[in-house]
Amino acid sequence: MFPVVMDTVTGQTLESHRASLAGFQRFGVSGEVYPGIVEAEGKTTLGRLYLAVDDDTLAVLDRFEDWLYERRTLEVELKEGGSFTAEVWMVPERYADRLDGRPWDPFGFMGGDLEAYLESCRAFRIADRDGTNRN
Repeated sequence: MFPVVMDTVTGQTLESHRASLAGFQRFGVSGEVYPGIVEAEGKTTLGRLYLAVDDDTLAVLDRFEDWLYERRTLEVELKEGGSFTAEVWMVPERYADRLDGRPWDPFGFMGGDLEAYLESCRAFRIADRDGTNRN
């Protein structure tokens, strides 16, 4: 959702646009400051579509998102209009109990937890460059 997080995790600035994903809802992850999305009929989740993401960057994002998330190819709608196929990291049904059941507040995150979260993203990026995040 936040370009600064994507920049920090990937080490690059990617063009992005506001987008929405129908059939999903975002909740907080229990004990964490970040969210997860799960399938939810009749709901829509707002986010960002990043363009020109190459295979190496997808691999970095897969390592960043870890075991709780599953990458799926889904259709998203741009705020400006038009739909695109996108890679989306979602929480599969088998891990839905890891969510706290409360809609995640991106504004609260920006005002309270973003800076500390960016520090953890920087630590991830350093470890990833050093090869310690690879299986």
